[in-house]
Parts: sequence; C-alpha cells; structure tokens
Amino acid sequence: MKKKLLTFSFIFSFCINIYAQQFGQFAFQNRLRTYWLYLPKDYSPTEKLPLIIQMHGFTLDGKFHMQYTEFNKVADTARCIMVYPNGIDKRWNSGTFFFIQSGVDDVGFLAELIDRIHLKYNIDLEKVYAGGYSAGGFMSYKLACDLSNRIAAIAPVVASMVYDNINTCVPSRSMPMIACNGSSDPITPYNGIPLNFPSIDTIKKVWQEHNLCDVVPSIDTLPNLDNTDNSRVVTYTYNNCADNVTTKFYKILDGGHTWAGAPNYFLGLIGNTNNDIKWSSLSWNFFKQNTIPTNVICDAPQNLQAIANDTSNYLLTWDDAPNVNGYKIQLLDSANNTIKTYTSSTNSISIQVDDATNKYNWSVASNCNSGYRNWATPVNLNYIVSSIKKNSIKSIQLYPNPTTEFIKFELSNYNNDATVLIYDMNGKMVHQEQKSGQEISIAVTNLSNGIYMLHCITDKDIFQSKFVKQ
Repeated sequence: MKKKLLTFSFIFSFCINIYAQQFGQFAFQNRLRTYWLYLPKDYSPTEKLPLIIQMHGFTLDGKFHMQYTEFNKVADTARCIMVYPNGIDKRWNSGTFFFIQSGVDDVGFLAELIDRIHLKYNIDLEKVYAGGYSAGGFMSYKLACDLSNRIAAIAPVVASMVYDNINTCVPSRSMPMIACNGSSDPITPYNGIPLNFPSIDTIKKVWQEHNLCDVVPSIDTLPNLDNTDNSRVVTYTYNNCADNVTTKFYKILDGGHTWAGAPNYFLGLIGNTNNDIKWSSLSWNFFKQNTIPTNVICDAPQNLQAIANDTSNYLLTWDDAPNVNGYKIQLLDSANNTIKTYTSSTNSISIQVDDATNKYNWSVASNCNSGYRNWATPVNLNYIVSSIKKNSIKSIQLYPNPTTEFIKFELSNYNNDATVLIYDMNGKMVHQEQKSGQEISIAVTNLSNGIYMLHCITDKDIFQSKFVKQ
C-alpha cells in the first residue's frame, strides 16, 4: 500500500511540475524566439506576481539554466513567475565580444517577452527583475543600461560588461544591483580580458559612478559555513547611493565560474562552487526589496472601446494618457496569447482580424516618456457590426448627466436607424439598442452606479460621450 501511495505521489508531483513548466515561442524580427516559463504552485491569474528573467550562459540554454540554478524552488515559496529565455545560437547580444558583433536585438526581444507574459499571466510590471549566469549575466548588465525603467533590479553571476556596452551605458535612473564573481574564474577572469572586458574592480567603479555612491565601499567577510568548498565570500557594499539603491558585489575568494549554492554539475572543471551563500534565494531576497520608482510610471490607457466597421474590421479607441510618446496595441486570442502587435501615435487605430469567428481580446499600453510601459487590462473585442466603411468619431452632448433613469441626446437632421452601445469602464458592453429619430432617449435604470461610455453609430458617423449613472 505504501508503495502505491509513493508511486501516486510521484506521478502527481511530476504532473504538477510539467504543468508549471511551460515552453513558449513567438516570432520576433523574423526569428523564432523561445523560452521556458515556470508558474509557482497554486498560481492564479488573479494574483499579480513578480517576474524574474533568468538568462543562461554561452553554449547553454534556458532549460539547463532552470535546472542548474534551482530557482523554481525559490519561486514556489517566494510567489514569483520565472522565465528562462533562449538566446539565438545559445548566446546573447550584450555588445561586441572577441571582436564579434551581433545583429540580434535581444533587448527588444526581452522587452516583448515581458509584454507577452504580462498580458497572459498578469505580472506586476513594477516588479520585473533580471539575472543571469556568465553570458546571461553580461546580458542583465545590458538590460540595466538599455531597459532601466522596465527592470527593477539586476543580479548577474560570473559576468562582466564588454567595452562598447560600458561606453554606451546611460541608465535613466539609479539601478539597484548585486553581482557575484569568482576570483579564480577561468572563463570570465576577475582581472578581465584585454580588448574584451575590464576587471571586475572596473565594473564596480562603473556602477559606483552610475549610482552616485560613496567611492570607498564597506568590506565584509561572510561566515565560512562550508569548510569543504575551498572558498570564502567577501562583500563590497557601496553606501549612500542615489535614491538609496543597493550597489553590492560578492567576491568568491578562490571561486570558479559557477553559481553559488548550485549543484556541482561541472564536476569542478571550471572551479570551486561556493556553498556559504545560495545565490538563487539571496538574489530573490534582494529583488523583493525593489520596485520601479513611481516617478517613472505613467497611467495605463483607460476606457478601451472596440467598434466593428464590418465583420473583420475594427476601430479601437481609448482615452489619451498623459506623459506618453505613443501606444502599443496587442490583439490576443481568448487565452490572452498575442496574435498581432500594432503601434499608434494617437489614441485610436483600425485593425483587421483574420478570422471573424474567433474570440479575440485586446489591450493597449502607454509608452511612457520614461521608457516604462503600462498596460491596460485586456478586454473583449466586441462583435457589434455597424456596416460603416469609413467613420469619424464625434462628441455628443448627453443630458441629464449625471442621471438616474434616462440619458438623452439629439441627432440633428437625422431620421434613420442608429445603434446605441453602452460600455462600462472595463470595456464591457452592458447595453445595446436600435433607435431612430432626432431625439433619442435610453433607459439606464438597470445599470449599476458608475461611469459609462455611450456610442451612437449611424450610417455616417460615430458619436460618443461619457455619462455618470447615480
């Protein structure tokens, strides 16, 4: 009986693990990009969770990195979503490396990956973190430079920065960071490689200057908890940084090109693995203290509206948000997987769907002037057909407003049928009615108290306005 129970328990645990680990892919700039995603136990889409991007080393891949770092164990208790993206040809484009330049836009890919994971899994966009091993750590430094207002903090391991990344690195804010390097690393030498990347002491100086910290760090030696790992940990903490951000480096004396606290997968071939610290849990404890500053966050678009011009053409509109330099729109399937991506400089766009029989959702993001991107909650793409091939949206005066029973408006010199649609502020259609005549009255007694958007669709124009139901 015990054997049967153990077998059932193993199968059950295995099934949960398979469900939690998901392989994903999408096309980005004519390349197929792939990733592994891990959802913590008891995941619910109603719970906004942090996202940690963990990037693999050169010649490795996301799945190996997931197993090597054992970060999924941390995710289960920390309540965060993990993503392990795969680099093209098992490498990352963090700048020129050994005189090789890459045309792969990994910064753009990772930004798109954040968007897609958010729309599907409802992550907390103020709590997106990046880390990586070796080349993946180089890439996390690149994100700190080029995506600083979408990445809340970084934690690279056995990594440095290539010179062209250092020379072009202009973070738009102070960047919270911790980093870990081995003094006896044979792959990313602590003293650097001439013409490729400098010493780690130089990297310390780069971030001490970026974060406007005190020049001289506090130095501490951590307890030697494992006498068999042939290594010790010394920390360098830069104090009084701008915005009170953490800037801290962990030096593993006699440490190799390894992830502290990880299994000895490399059998000591690339140096000692330190066990005095567990980098996966240590970095999470650091990450969770950091969020994107409120002063770089602009408002997400509000009042998303979708009006069908025919069975496959839609006019999408939303309220303008302040402090934005444009909008990003994504068309989603019913499970909130991205199908198509659009951009717009104004608060409206016309789109065409391939299969009008499908159920679609859509969302729009404010591209904040700071570089942050704030998405609206996805809403349904409504299938209300107006038969209008070319429309213009015009304002209309509603009265009484606020109202308790009826809302009225006038259509001057118009006597044909009109379609009246009312949406709540979540973009859900709550009323539809056919009306005719120049003076139109709509009963709203059945609506809950709140703010609504009314659309009146004629054969020539679309009229819209807001009203308050009391």
